[in-house]
Amino acid sequence: MSTTGSNDSIDNSAQRIFRGHRERRQLQGYTLSPSERWHEAIQDATYRELVRPKSSREGSGASSESSSGQQKSRSKELWGKAIGVAKQAQRDDQESEDYSSESGFEDEQSKEQRRKVREERREKKRQKRLERKEMAKAMDIQYFLEMVDCE
Repeated sequence: MSTTGSNDSIDNSAQRIFRGHRERRQLQGYTLSPSERWHEAIQDATYRELVRPKSSREGSGASSESSSGQQKSRSKELWGKAIGVAKQAQRDDQESEDYSSESGFEDEQSKEQRRKVREERREKKRQKRLERKEMAKAMDIQYFLEMVDCE
């Protein structure tokens, strides 16, 4: 029964390799805890239910009655749906930004270039602010001198 022993060693080897892989991923911060996975699954299910097409019978009751309460309820439902779609779009954008930064689409050079551009912009703004302050001081002195000269 040497096949059982070799199967056990293969199983142990596979488990050891997987545990090492999982540990490296955890150290890099790429893991998802079970609670995070459940949270994402609930968000996805909520979104799918929100955008699921509904028949007129499933909608907001009988369409023959058009009281203001039902109209408000329907508009509130539609606004809730719009907010839900916007929240999902925001989550998708955040995930795509996370993915692009993790997958290397944005290299260090482009990050460095953006940082330099930001620094240059800040420096220009600071210089303009200082120029405005100096101009204001000069105008104050000039105004004072003109007042003194007039008297």
